[in-house]
Amino acid sequence: MPWIDRRSPARVLPIALVLALTAYYLAWRVTTTIPPISDPVDWAAGWLFLLIEFGAVSGSVLSYITLTRSRDRTAEVERNAPWLAGLERPPLVDVFICTYNEEREILEDLIVAAAADARGRSERVMQERMAEVTKGLPIPPGMKLF
Repeated sequence: MPWIDRRSPARVLPIALVLALTAYYLAWRVTTTIPPISDPVDWAAGWLFLLIEFGAVSGSVLSYITLTRSRDRTAEVERNAPWLAGLERPPLVDVFICTYNEEREILEDLIVAAAADARGRSERVMQERMAEVTKGLPIPPGMKLF
């Protein structure tokens, strides 16, 4: 929800509305759409589909609840940055690129673009940090120290 500030309690309101509508829908499904037990085949099929639907809705509800949570972890990151910088080898990171039936060439292009973006971001962060460290030193503009 980019249109609501992450720190705002109003972030919970749209999710609460969706959860209320979902509960209303599930109540309607159970009380109105399940066939009577006098027709056992339809009754069993109705409950089977309801259970499958309930499983899917449960996954969605967990996602909605997760979306309401936000925490500023800047202090935690800064506290652990020296530990990470002191590692001999940085940890490996898995990158998931959501695609469906894409051709190999398209996936390769996505991976190359993601790697280039990550490299550019890391260089910008290093330059910003180096500027903080060397602030006030008589270093010529444009000189790279790394």
